Amino acid sequence: MRPQDKYNKEKMTIISARFQNDFANKFKQACKSLGISQADVIRDAMNQTIEKAKAMENNNMYSTTKLSTDESYFNQFIQKLKDYDDFGKFKGYFGRYEDFEQKFDDLNTSREVYVDAFDEDDFETQYNEKEIHEKLGDNPIVNGYAEVEVGTGKYVKLYGKYYFEDYDEDCECYQMCSFGNYYAVDLD
Repeated sequence: MRPQDKYNKEKMTIISARFQNDFANKFKQACKSLGISQADVIRDAMNQTIEKAKAMENNNMYSTTKLSTDESYFNQFIQKLKDYDDFGKFKGYFGRYEDFEQKFDDLNTSREVYVDAFDEDDFETQYNEKEIHEKLGDNPIVNGYAEVEVGTGKYVKLYGKYYFEDYDEDCECYQMCSFGNYYAVDLD
């Protein structure tokens, strides 16, 4: 066996996927137009996925997308909530992540919403609707999280997009404020 073949066999892995011809040809042409190799694009996407997973693991965060598709992962999250439970609030079955907000509304002892209207990396500003309206206008969508107390000094944070709608000049507040598109859950 040639040394290169031996190295490939011991150290390298082939990752394959099938795509429709039209889509694959568009990808090949795009790489050619940009002057980059297909392997570099795939490697970059793989590295981004690895880094995203590491960041989530390091922050003890759960992927809501995975919660909706992976039963054992979902059950692991539920067990985490139960382990955080001082007063029996989280006994029983929770439903899917679409139901989290209602369940938290029903069961929490306190709830605060924090939004990041002005700085992509800072979630720690509790929102001021007048200030948000002055800077962002009538119907902004911003990053944020809902923080819910699930026991004495123990919190769950649901990260996602926060929607402000129908600003009322007289009361200086939005008539509709709602979370949507949750993307992670953090157990403090």
